Amino acid sequence: MAQIKGSVSGVGADVGATSRGLYAELIDSGGRLIGATKTVFVLFATNFTAATTEAMITLTPSRNFVNAATGTSFTITGGKRFVLLGLTVATKNAGAAVQGVLVRVRVNPSGAVVTTSPPVISLGAGTTSATANVVGGGSSPISQGWPCLIELPDTAQIGISQIGTATAGNDVFLWGYEY
Repeated sequence: MAQIKGSVSGVGADVGATSRGLYAELIDSGGRLIGATKTVFVLFATNFTAATTEAMITLTPSRNFVNAATGTSFTITGGKRFVLLGLTVATKNAGAAVQGVLVRVRVNPSGAVVTTSPPVISLGAGTTSATANVVGGGSSPISQGWPCLIELPDTAQIGISQIGTATAGNDVFLWGYEY
């Protein structure tokens, strides 16, 4: 038998990015927490060259800050769920020209992610000056705490596509946790 641990009181209950304010952990009959072990999961690419036709980005997956083999589509760890927390994109002029990039986080519930897979969030970054090394960027929170979470099941795959000016100097980071 499992029991629920935690409670919320008051109208102004604090709900943080890790959903702790309203997050209830289950405890099994032996007193062990169920679902309490979280693994930080980040997908990132640094200094990629944007394409003028939408294409998947080759990303590095990192679980608890240990990098693994690169790819364009990643499966959520078996028996776990992935909570998306945030997305950051930056671009840096490779030369004396304005540049920009648009990235889309895409999900496929039953196979590899491709450029036509459904997007769950989109974010762009651009520079405003035609000067070498000018930087532009943006960041967006995705999940705002329980019950407003975007969670992916272990059958889903996730990836990021991009389109922009055909220049290098673009970075993207998608982070969250598996539990």
